[in-house]
Amino acid sequence: KGGSREEIFGNQPGSLSSGGLIWSGNARPMPEISILVPDYTPVPFTKRFMEFKGGISHGWFSNNQFMDNTLLHHKYLYLKFGGSLPVHLHYGLHHFAQWGGVSKKPEIGRLPHDLSTFIYVFFARGGTTGVPLGDSLNASGNHLGSHNLGIDIKLKKHEINLYWQSIFEDGSGLSLKNIRDGLWGIKLNNPGFPSVSGFLVEFINTTDQSGTFDDYYENGTLGFAGGNDNYFNNWLYISGWSNKGMTLGTPLITSPGLLPSSVPEAMFANNKVRAIHLGIEGSIKIVDYKVLYTFSRNYGTNLNPFPDRKDQHSVLLKSTISHFLPWDISAAVAVAFDIGELYEKNLGVMFSMKKEGLLKSSKLSK
Repeated sequence: KGGSREEIFGNQPGSLSSGGLIWSGNARPMPEISILVPDYTPVPFTKRFMEFKGGISHGWFSNNQFMDNTLLHHKYLYLKFGGSLPVHLHYGLHHFAQWGGVSKKPEIGRLPHDLSTFIYVFFARGGTTGVPLGDSLNASGNHLGSHNLGIDIKLKKHEINLYWQSIFEDGSGLSLKNIRDGLWGIKLNNPGFPSVSGFLVEFINTTDQSGTFDDYYENGTLGFAGGNDNYFNNWLYISGWSNKGMTLGTPLITSPGLLPSSVPEAMFANNKVRAIHLGIEGSIKIVDYKVLYTFSRNYGTNLNPFPDRKDQHSVLLKSTISHFLPWDISAAVAVAFDIGELYEKNLGVMFSMKKEGLLKSSKLSK
């Protein structure tokens, strides 16, 4: 595939979720070229008990006030086990990287983007030349990733989805020293009960970050290294894990465009969050509805914590009438609002109409 298109990655089910922890579809899509196996495909000789999907992509970030021509690398692989059994187990691993580009800081300038540098980025290794010392010693580029683990259970009248996503930006996160951080969710599907066909609960935590310090010493001996993960911020790519001012990951880590930082080197001013997210959907006669509610407690960052915790309530109410208007046109209305100390009070209303397929005679559907 090629082009700019909306993409959502992660094992979260459907449209009720708060979004994937690392890549939620919250930001404007960037141009990419990709080679994908987008749907689960049986692994040969396993009698469909084992399936896989995955892909690799190369993309281009939008230019910003700190860096031009930054490149995106993304690869992922999922495995699913279960076949015809009523219980399926699936695991996926995502690896993202920002690399290359031209820094607006003259002392940094143009970063290498040749094939040899790409190989270092692909394997998340340092050692390449022409990059700042920190990247040369650790890993070329800004790297992020996520473990995704889930269980799907099919009952006679219901289906249950259990899922977990981690977040890592260095070796401490990769080795799960920040195990308290992540996204945990459960969704109940009720296909035989249309008035409440889906119900979802998620808990999100990003406050651990492998500790509040990069390292600490005990009796003169290094006892721990690799803390203060400072999610989505990066010293070289100062705009961090964002595109056009909006976070690429979970919107609960507040986008720089929504909450500008007073410290340019920490563009994400709020990446320590605890949140509960609820979603419910269903149909009442000809009307489909969806309700989303999120309550979050926001603490700022390790280096620049908020003086006081900021609590936030966010709500979305949406109803849709499908294929009822002339020419099978669907119409929807949505109302969303925020109440709290982070975004203060906001209200938005959206009305939309959608037509799929060819125009036909103007007759109301029965």
